Amino acid sequence: MNKIVKNNVSEMGMTDLLLNQVFVKNGEAWYRDFDREISVLNLIREICTKHKCPADANEMDDETLDEILRVNLQYGTDSLEGIIAMYYTALVGMAEVRAHLEVYENPELLEVRQMKKLSEYSTRELVEELEKREGVDKKIAEPYKDCEVSVNGPAVILIVTD
Repeated sequence: MNKIVKNNVSEMGMTDLLLNQVFVKNGEAWYRDFDREISVLNLIREICTKHKCPADANEMDDETLDEILRVNLQYGTDSLEGIIAMYYTALVGMAEVRAHLEVYENPELLEVRQMKKLSEYSTRELVEELEKREGVDKKIAEPYKDCEVSVNGPAVILIVTD
């Protein structure tokens, strides 16, 4: 079987680059061509800066820019914001598909890429993830302050002391 996934740009032709120009590196989507390699978010920042759309993209952290781009999908092809958002999500999606194809072509990578076991996450990481979930309400008791919590079940109350 001829493998599609390639990593060495100097050994790629145009068709190879077409199929491998976006990829996952350190958990992020990256773009490459024959001259450079750049994270997809930084590529989008570059495009946004040149076209002033959004003009302050360089001042945003990755999470904020990602969120704004996903919101801008609502504009579709009616605005430059929508087109940039569509381009961003297409690149990220293509990188994810390529990552899956790479594991398919190289089954030995599956062991390397398996998810961490739940017990390997810190309590802080678990709490941060739970906070994002629908139906989770967070109450914080400041140091040396009492806090009362009242619920109308069914509910589970976890007390995390940090």
